[in-house]
Amino acid sequence: MKIPGYIIVGLAVLIPAAALVLFADSGHRGLQFLAKAAVLLSLVEMIGTWSLRKTMGPAKTRQLFATALLLTVSLGISLVIAEYAARFAFSDITTTVDNGSYFARKWHREHPAVLNQYGFRDREFSREKPAGVYRIAVIGDSLTYGQGIEAADRLSNMLEHRLNESSAGFEVVNFGRPGAETVDEVEILKQHVVGLNPDFVLLQWFVNDVEGHDKAAEQKPYRLLPSKFLAGYLQKHSALYYLLNARWSALQGSLGLVESHNDYIVNRFRDPDSPASLAGAAALEDFFNLAEAHSIPVGVVMFPRLLEVNGSKDNYPFGFLIEHTADICARNQVPCLDLRPVLATVQPAKKLWANRLDPHPGRLANELASEAVFNRFKDTWNKHAGKTPE
Repeated sequence: MKIPGYIIVGLAVLIPAAALVLFADSGHRGLQFLAKAAVLLSLVEMIGTWSLRKTMGPAKTRQLFATALLLTVSLGISLVIAEYAARFAFSDITTTVDNGSYFARKWHREHPAVLNQYGFRDREFSREKPAGVYRIAVIGDSLTYGQGIEAADRLSNMLEHRLNESSAGFEVVNFGRPGAETVDEVEILKQHVVGLNPDFVLLQWFVNDVEGHDKAAEQKPYRLLPSKFLAGYLQKHSALYYLLNARWSALQGSLGLVESHNDYIVNRFRDPDSPASLAGAAALEDFFNLAEAHSIPVGVVMFPRLLEVNGSKDNYPFGFLIEHTADICARNQVPCLDLRPVLATVQPAKKLWANRLDPHPGRLANELASEAVFNRFKDTWNKHAGKTPE
């Protein structure tokens, strides 16, 4: 009995692919994915060809496969063209909210961060504070770190330049770590900052700081592709996939297929006495108490999320979080600055973004923030530094 060629081809692919699925190291996710895809395609090829030959005959089956092959090749060529068109159209993008995206990986590859001996994106400075220097440590997350912008365009750098315009002697050092929340910033203060004897600590606060590490209640949008490996690979290596997946994720929230991030924040933290809110408040209290135990004055600058800055601080959907934080600061006699009135003056808000795909604060937002911080805290800093306020 003569075995048809399509069966021979299918088995030639199926047998080694199945062996890889069964025996390959599970740590090789890419190899596992390709093996599983090969098993599926070989089965589809054999079963599909057999069925079509029975119903349509060999000649029409060959014609159908030729048409399918032509369509597949055409689609592949179209996707490649679309990919490079997307890369060209968005060539100005630095980073995105997702640091694992094609754009962010490209930016970090071409602009590797230079870290100092303490592991932070800042210049080297001595552990011992030089005589006559007033040292301000800025602790925060990716906003302080300066995601998507040059180091010179960050709040800390601009603030130091502004303070030293009239008289030298101020040193502003940056302790920004992407993804840090208040619980992490307590550890940064304890492990890195206290030992440097700062004269003042400025805590940069953001909406998600209250979340802590427990994000189990947040609903994740469905992936554009069912394969976790393929979706992750394309997210890292394809500009087109990132753009399409971002639209798909936003659509799910707007259609109510999953709870939007905004609704998640409101539902979990609007009540200041909810367990999640109390945990966030406790972390901030821990930060203040640790600084007080080492006799370090503290101030807080509160950044709104620039996606929702709509011309007035009254339109901001997370105003309750800023108000809760301001109440905690007041109870602890910690001065705090709400940047909503400052940043809301710029419209459209996208002018404040790092770029059109990343709503992290860009140069303009940091410039406005540094001037507001200077005006809010200059008297305190100049007084303790023994300088005349400017």
